[in-house]
Amino acid sequence: PTTPGVHEYWNNFTAGAVLKPGKVYVIAHASADPKILDVMNQTYHYLSNGDDGVKLAYGTEADHVYVDAVGDFQADPGSGWDICGAVAGTQDHTLVRKTSVTTGNPDWDASRGTTADNCGTTADNCEWVVYPMDEWKYAGVHPGELLQLHRKLL
Repeated sequence: PTTPGVHEYWNNFTAGAVLKPGKVYVIAHASADPKILDVMNQTYHYLSNGDDGVKLAYGTEADHVYVDAVGDFQADPGSGWDICGAVAGTQDHTLVRKTSVTTGNPDWDASRGTTADNCGTTADNCEWVVYPMDEWKYAGVHPGELLQLHRKLL
């Protein structure tokens, strides 16, 4: 960011947008793969290439609290942030929250598995699962929803 710790762009959701509990809200670049565009809720021009922090905020630009984060606004991490044991895993990967995570986490370091004792990250102490780029199985749905549907079918 131009000023460390401060966001560079503020974007509002489309009027009437609702992020329902336990559901996903898909924001996509207009040139995204058709598999993403088919399930997206709105488009957004400034999407990250893996080295820009993105935070979900509740409130206005002047008065808000962060409720979730991927990355931070401190400094350019290079190619991407390490996450869940994957070096620069925010770049050219698909990140999906683990089914055990039921709420957002504005503490990016905690959600990616970095602790005071552990400068690196591991898949075990992380809130995410890192998949290869273009993993479309979870586009528009959280794995927990897939599990619930599977249980209903049984």
